[in-house]
Amino acid sequence: MRRAGHLYPFPEEPRMTVTEQPAPARQVRPAEERHAAELAFLAAQDPGPRPPGWALTPARSSRSSAAATARN
Repeated sequence: MRRAGHLYPFPEEPRMTVTEQPAPARQVRPAEERHAAELAFLAAQDPGPRPPGWALTPARSSRSSAAATARN
């Protein structure tokens, strides 16, 4: 509710404060970092051809993600 002659927010209302603490660079490590050992193992066991930029063959990638989904 507004009072006549005042703009929102009212002067007596609390305002946001600025903290001097820097925000963390990231909240969660990427999956590639968290599961690096497992990905390296799978890549070593995967002899098939890989598309450009892929660490695993498409068949291996889908089996790995299906196994991970089954574990969770």
